[in-house]
Amino acid sequence: MIFSVKIVSLVNNDNEYQKANSMPHVLSTYQRRFDSLIKKHLPQQSQPIGQVYQALQYSFSAGGKRLRPALAYALAESLSIPLEKIDALALAVEYIHTYSLIHDDLPAMDDDDFRRGRPACHKQFDEATAILTGDALNTLAFEVLSQNDDGTPAKQRLQQIYILAQRAGIAGMVGGQAIDLACEDNHHIVDLNTLTALHKKKTAKLIEASLLMAYLACDNPCPAKQALLSTAAMALGLYYQIQDDILDVTQSTETLGKPAGSDIDNQKCTYVSLLGLTKAKQAAEEILQTVKHTLETFFAPESNYHDTPLADIVALITRRKY
Repeated sequence: MIFSVKIVSLVNNDNEYQKANSMPHVLSTYQRRFDSLIKKHLPQQSQPIGQVYQALQYSFSAGGKRLRPALAYALAESLSIPLEKIDALALAVEYIHTYSLIHDDLPAMDDDDFRRGRPACHKQFDEATAILTGDALNTLAFEVLSQNDDGTPAKQRLQQIYILAQRAGIAGMVGGQAIDLACEDNHHIVDLNTLTALHKKKTAKLIEASLLMAYLACDNPCPAKQALLSTAAMALGLYYQIQDDILDVTQSTETLGKPAGSDIDNQKCTYVSLLGLTKAKQAAEEILQTVKHTLETFFAPESNYHDTPLADIVALITRRKY
């Protein structure tokens, strides 16, 4: 779907105008659903064990885009899967994502003092508490998945658990961060292929997990459709990372909620540093077209991708400023 900024085209196409204005509402609906879940399911302090309970609450109280849960909910709604079958998956993937942010901010990792516009977990509390909080979230993800009883067949449930473990582990997110740190420590000159492989692991794999787990909540998942969804999800994750690199040099600290230009300050290799801003934007647009074309094939012939809630969320991602 192409959204024009010309007022005349919006006036001449009421359906497009209404759809463009409904997209933020779609995201906020998923965000509210997820935030309500967090209030119910995040462990509450029952006995004094340091500050981990407080740190858990702190790490979620700042909000966030809830992108991964939103993608899972949007795909489910696009396929008429009851959202109740996605709740545990949404919690699990956001637990993993949040643990990764807490650990990434540590001095031994990316050494960032701010996250979502306020002190990072290790600055608000201490490093040990931040490490334990991340560890707790990592295990909570699989606790909530294994306890889930939404009627999904056991074989598909095991696939969901495997997908999250594999995409979050050494073959995915953890492996990507390890490559990132190794490149920094060795002052390695990263080429484009290495950078792409890094971010496919570090960023795209968890986005892939969000969509694949949601798809496996349907009644009769098709392997061919699952492969298409995997391709689209990996491309979307790579697009998201290139977009992050672009925003790091084009937006303010206030807008980003974290230090602007931190990639440059830390001498990190990014798509912008390798390609320049203009070519990085071109690369992002090419990858976005892959996302759209693959999802068009995924939804055909039963439905039109551009009329789905998932298309709305993807369109919102393209317009984000942080």
